[in-house]
Amino acid sequence: MLFDWAVLGTHTKARAFNKGSFGRRTKTLSFHEDTVVLLRRYFDEERVRFDPHGYSLDLYLELAAHKQIDLSTIPLFLTAQGTQLTPKEYREHYWNPACRVAGIEADVHQARHWLVTRSVRDIYETSSSKGEIEQRLRGLVEYMKWKREETLAAYQHYFDEKLDADTRDAFHQRMHEEIQKYQQERRQGKRQKSTFRATKREETPISRSAANQTNDEPDLAFLYSLAGEV
Repeated sequence: MLFDWAVLGTHTKARAFNKGSFGRRTKTLSFHEDTVVLLRRYFDEERVRFDPHGYSLDLYLELAAHKQIDLSTIPLFLTAQGTQLTPKEYREHYWNPACRVAGIEADVHQARHWLVTRSVRDIYETSSSKGEIEQRLRGLVEYMKWKREETLAAYQHYFDEKLDADTRDAFHQRMHEEIQKYQQERRQGKRQKSTFRATKREETPISRSAANQTNDEPDLAFLYSLAGEV
């Protein structure tokens, strides 16, 4: 309803109900200033054509300030018939066509999950301490109005797996780059032969064939010595 946006200043925040809140406005949604511009434009240019009263946004706010109208009875979005836009109608006539134009397949609920996933990732990647992580995660729980901590744990579990995968991918990429560099240096004759000096713990002899293969690869020779190859 228009009241949910107007009560917070018709700017970058609006009240909303939560699943299980039985219509009570328990959440506060935040959005970008660009969205505010589009929302105001929609209200005064498109919506006004279907509004039974034909009122602009500023006129509604003025009437509400003088107690002449109840904004909680005024839908924020209207159909071409002047009735309140339902979630089903929004998905069919706005969300799905927009996704087709963008070339993506996603529903509204996936957008919410994407936001939470990105939020959790950002918290872990930009926080400077464990205490800050916990504080910001509690803030996310409050923002989403989750009743159970298990909901956050599911996202954290995904993030831990994703972080581990990213770490392994980065490690493999570094290994690949080092191997490529090593091979290039060998082809160009820039790789200097290195002598391998083993400590007492590393004095396990390696086979002659292995030594011939690795006399200019000290890292590999070291691995052979640890493995005890003879």
